[in-house]
Amino acid sequence: MSSPMCLKPRLFAPIPWWVEAIKGERVHIGGMGRWDKRDKGTHRYEIADVRGRLALTVPVSRRHDAGEAGMRQTVLSAHGDWWHVHRVTLESAYGRTPFFEHYFPNLAMFFERDTVDRFPGLCGYIEATTATVMKLLGQPAEVVMTDHSPALIDEMQDLPSYYQVRQGQLGFIGGLSILDLLFNLGPEALLYLRSLAGLHPDGSPC
Repeated sequence: MSSPMCLKPRLFAPIPWWVEAIKGERVHIGGMGRWDKRDKGTHRYEIADVRGRLALTVPVSRRHDAGEAGMRQTVLSAHGDWWHVHRVTLESAYGRTPFFEHYFPNLAMFFERDTVDRFPGLCGYIEATTATVMKLLGQPAEVVMTDHSPALIDEMQDLPSYYQVRQGQLGFIGGLSILDLLFNLGPEALLYLRSLAGLHPDGSPC
């Protein structure tokens, strides 16, 4: 497999990000040295609930002893019991999807009361969630966090539609988190990503 590009840090990243991530045996995530607070995609991901597109944000703050506001100095905040809000929202949005009950138990540790203590840093939280999603997709890979500048990709590009549980009522909603693809397609999620990446179903180059 070829080496993938260095990607921007993203929490439960949108599908175009994952199209690049599955191209190699390692997922390279850059930009750890500096962080633009205006880039909310670092700690925000979008899902589809009963009303349509919805953004979920993990609150963060800067470490008290941090000299610079880089990714490695950014920690998760306990503000608003966000882990409970995210969990309940995901259950409401995807509880009736074909694969939610199969996959969510493996993600539950990221939405529990002790999450902030278990994953104090945003960098570590993104690293752990990315590695877990890779395993759930069926393509485990090493996640490498680096200070190198990440490449720019169009995260809102138009992609072929896939099955969504409320597509009949809401129409297809693109540009969502990998969680939407995973809960709706299950094992076929990796096949969808590989087709967009120009790979055969077995992961070999076309």
